[in-house]
Amino acid sequence: MGGGFGTEPGMMLPMLLHKLGLTDAQHERVRTILNAHRATFQTLFSQLRDAQQRLEAKLLGTDPVQLADVTPEIDHVATLRKQIMQEGVAVALEVRGVLTPAQLTHAGDLQSQVAALRSQMRTLLGEPPIGPSTE
Repeated sequence: MGGGFGTEPGMMLPMLLHKLGLTDAQHERVRTILNAHRATFQTLFSQLRDAQQRLEAKLLGTDPVQLADVTPEIDHVATLRKQIMQEGVAVALEVRGVLTPAQLTHAGDLQSQVAALRSQMRTLLGEPPIGPSTE
């Protein structure tokens, strides 16, 4: 939930923290931080899911639809995604305050290694397809 240390909110943070050798006191502080943000994330993700479903319903419905018809839904989805990202960054900043300088350095090293792996995957496999394969 919420992270800010990766491409998806919350995906990298738990994995990074697991590798940083947190003390019991640090684990407890991180748990407290995550618990303090849990309800906000649950609300935001629920709202995002609902907003995306409304957008999909308009796009896949039988009524004619133009960009102007779905612009309010697009704007709402974008706003919710921004709020989720901001909440994730807030969590990351709070967690960052729990880490020692050595742990922060190690986290940076791990993040660099992950970025290098992603780059290597793009080189080996190419960019992910945008639409259905034509093959």
